[in-house]
Amino acid sequence: LGVHFQYKIVSGKSSAASALHWGGVDITTGLDIANMTIMAPMRNITGNISTTDMTLTQGNLNFVNSAFTVPIEVSTSVRLGYILTLIAGAGVDVNMGESAYTIDPIKMEYAVPLSAGGTKNTNIGEIQFEKTSKPSVIADVRFFIGPQINLVPVAKGKNILSLTVLASVSTVDLFGAKASVNMGF
Repeated sequence: LGVHFQYKIVSGKSSAASALHWGGVDITTGLDIANMTIMAPMRNITGNISTTDMTLTQGNLNFVNSAFTVPIEVSTSVRLGYILTLIAGAGVDVNMGESAYTIDPIKMEYAVPLSAGGTKNTNIGEIQFEKTSKPSVIADVRFFIGPQINLVPVAKGKNILSLTVLASVSTVDLFGAKASVNMGF
């Protein structure tokens, strides 16, 4: 999820027939938030140690990741006709976040053979684990380029509604892509 604000620092120019419009230079900033949780249930994992059957029950393996990014971008664009716009630019992303992985309490049991036959399950304890990582703030330089389809174009190169796909190369992640729906006023 992201919210961005854009300010035009250099005004654009249109050709006489308005078929070609240079969008000028924009500066954009905002906030992007990403959260991901993966839970893997661990139920009744059995094994054998010597002649004793061991069972691990009632555990979950959890991964939780939260990331916050403040982008600062400078971009330009060229609109060809009313439908297609090409966008290019550079930016710095200030990234922060937290990652954690946990193992919920896992009961450990083993089966003890009884002299009269059968077995008796004996609880030998529980295991619980948690690790959290809070990396320092990381700044990432990024270059991007891509097309935009203008669904509701208006005069002077502006768009009320558009679809954008941007490919980016950065100093940290090497390559990425982003698709977005944009609304402008």
